[in-house]
Amino acid sequence: MEFLAENHTIIDKKRFCEGMLRISRDTYGRSAWKGVLVLVGLWLALLAYTLISGGSLGQTMSYLILIGIMSLWLCVYLPRYSAGRAWKAQTAKYGESMERTTYFYPEHLVINGDVLEKQVPYADIVQIQTSRNLLILICRDKTAVLLAKDGFSGMNEEEIMALIQGVKHKE
Repeated sequence: MEFLAENHTIIDKKRFCEGMLRISRDTYGRSAWKGVLVLVGLWLALLAYTLISGGSLGQTMSYLILIGIMSLWLCVYLPRYSAGRAWKAQTAKYGESMERTTYFYPEHLVINGDVLEKQVPYADIVQIQTSRNLLILICRDKTAVLLAKDGFSGMNEEEIMALIQGVKHKE
């Protein structure tokens, strides 16, 4: 059977981390921001108590600096650290640079790589996300297919998204 389109992607550390950070933004990112809002709410309550009781405003402001540092750690450092650890795990399994060619057929896609060959029916794709350089297909088994936006031939990214969504809506 002839494929409709293909995508050639070289997954290096930069692209891998970009994909991981984009995926975690919708799950971990929401939880992290809720945690930050709780900390800020507690600080505001402390500020109100300090103002009412005539306590030390300097100490309360120092807590604000501490909350800022904790927020940076929670929202910036921790997701990047997790992406870096995931990259190390991937490179231990597949090597430093992972080349993939993904072929798109009417009902499924096939990923061919140095040490990987996988077929994914479009029905198994539960979510499509985009980042600056990537189209990210999240599958039912919690794996993600990273596709370079500039790596398509035969169809562009919008046509691929329409193909996947069209097959999913038929079911």
